[in-house]
Amino acid sequence: AMGNAMEHVKEEADVVTDDVENDGLAKAIYEYVL
Repeated sequence: AMGNAMEHVKEEADVVTDDVENDGLAKAIYEYVL
């Protein structure tokens, strides 16, 4: 889940990354895809 997701979503997620403004998508791709 992205860092700015609703709390109940983040609680259920296996992974929570930063929000979009803090490059959360890029960090997740770097960590889990590359």
